[in-house]
Amino acid sequence: MDTEFNKELAKIIRENFRRAFPEVRRNIRFPRDLQFSKGSDENHLTLKMTEQNVTANVQENKAAFEGWCFVVRRWTDYKSIQLSWVQPSDKSDKHYQSFLYRVKAMTTHYDWLNLPDQMANILKTDLSIKNDTTYYFNYPQTHSTRTDAEGKTVDEMTENEIEWYIFNNPNGLKKLCKLNALYRQYPVGVFTNARRRTIYAVLPHGRRCIDLWGLNNDKKELHIFELKTPQNIGVGAVSELLYYAFLMQNAIYPTNQFQIKAVREFPDRGSVNDINTITTMTLVMASFLTFRAHPLIDARLIKDMNIFRKEVKPPIKFCSITIDNSFNFNVLELPD
Repeated sequence: MDTEFNKELAKIIRENFRRAFPEVRRNIRFPRDLQFSKGSDENHLTLKMTEQNVTANVQENKAAFEGWCFVVRRWTDYKSIQLSWVQPSDKSDKHYQSFLYRVKAMTTHYDWLNLPDQMANILKTDLSIKNDTTYYFNYPQTHSTRTDAEGKTVDEMTENEIEWYIFNNPNGLKKLCKLNALYRQYPVGVFTNARRRTIYAVLPHGRRCIDLWGLNNDKKELHIFELKTPQNIGVGAVSELLYYAFLMQNAIYPTNQFQIKAVREFPDRGSVNDINTITTMTLVMASFLTFRAHPLIDARLIKDMNIFRKEVKPPIKFCSITIDNSFNFNVLELPD
């Protein structure tokens, strides 16, 4: 592992960041087992993922290759990245399948991320989800436990408590995004059978959920929100939001590869009608929802997330919404 080059890359990012934001002090370190190295020219890098990387939960920093690739593009002169990885012994591992799904989505959407021929063949062979097959997307099937944060400051509230607070006081976010409905904890998971049992799962499920979601029926927009508390700020948020956006892109119209058919409803997680309406939406609006975003995830980085290889269908738009301590919401303006 070229740890010295990782240190050099972190130093470049740190110096460029401090030039842009001299008032902010942030120590920047790459996850130890993300192996960046110099590529074929001065604008090109390679990234090698270990077995531990590709079988880790997307919520872990060491699995968040997308986030670190966007950070490198934003804060250095390296603009092209070639990705490779070590295959795990268990090709059906759900986290490995999640990694492969994300690799395919990233290389489909962004022209700056590419694979050597050998890895492209491995991706085609190992990925369980195939283009010509219909799958079944998860929907809420259980109640969630309500929590009360009365008397707590924002800094003292857990993510679950903040979610509940926004759900119980939805007007600010609903007004900003022109939402007809706002819910919390939409479970993600993809299955080969409509019965949606663990034995049919091809991607991680269970507690993996979109923090908040809503519908703008007039514009046919599905809104998903990746919420981060003031204490939980990481580059991994980029990978999480991308993953959820790519999943929902396969569920909405006209793709509809991931079928949704809810039969039960829970007041905080979604009505049957609104859940089943997801498949009629034509745009995924995917937003970071933060009190203090990671300093490296700025407006220029988010703009880069919206620059796709070709016209994306169904379209996705990435945004960032900030929350103040009084729960006022504001959209981060992206540069032209």
